[in-house]
Amino acid sequence: MVYISFQTEKEAKTMMKYISAHPMSAELQIYLSYDGKQRILLKIEAHVFQKIIELLSDTFQVFIKEEWMLYVIEQIIREKFLFKEREEIDQILDIASSIMEGERFSKTVFWEEAIVSIKEGLQSIAENQLSFSFESFVKFRLRKLNEMLIQYVEHAIDEYKLEQDYQSFIYLLRNFMINQTPKMNILHILHRETFEFYNEAFEKMGKQELMRLIDRKLLAENPLYIDSNVIAPLISIAPNELLIYTESAENGIIQTIQRIFEERSKILSLDQFYSSCMCK
Repeated sequence: MVYISFQTEKEAKTMMKYISAHPMSAELQIYLSYDGKQRILLKIEAHVFQKIIELLSDTFQVFIKEEWMLYVIEQIIREKFLFKEREEIDQILDIASSIMEGERFSKTVFWEEAIVSIKEGLQSIAENQLSFSFESFVKFRLRKLNEMLIQYVEHAIDEYKLEQDYQSFIYLLRNFMINQTPKMNILHILHRETFEFYNEAFEKMGKQELMRLIDRKLLAENPLYIDSNVIAPLISIAPNELLIYTESAENGIIQTIQRIFEERSKILSLDQFYSSCMCK
């Protein structure tokens, strides 16, 4: 009899759930059982040996991807990078998961190697009738996978810090804008390949006019961050209503403008601009 031990009863039950869902579980159910605590028991006989290895390999892969990896990523965030706050940990977890999905992790060379290591490891253990813990199995048999997860966490933390910096930047610009006396009631922004400014009467504003309206204190205090062509004039003018005409609402600058102006801004189509100002 071979025992597979898990850290918790919940883990053992979850693994048993995946085993029960496998297409071969009905055929092999007399060879696999759950002790009601933290172990799964295997009765390995020669005539079903390969089938048991195949079932376990499949269910280990699912368990690792669906349950274990998030747990390990959280441990890396906590223990290696020393994050303690639940909100921060959850945000980094979400970013790491998104990165892995975006890179189609299940198709990576690392994951393909992990699948081979899982099967080979299980076969070696079963041949020698050795009991083992799931935790030690992934720690020693899947060392490269563990190292790759650390890389994902590092990437996620970098993105998290950039997002925090960006949110702080938006907060400062919004405060600056709110504290400005509006220089216009309504400002129209036309976005095609570039951004064009139009006053309330739909008269195009030239670059020199916009430069004169920029608050110099804004550029002096934030020389590395403020876009002097779009963002600086906008928050210096601080209109009560900002109408943005575009077909690319997902554009990065437009997203930033919306975050700064929030309820003061509105996205409209290019056709609405043309029909309003009667020009092209």
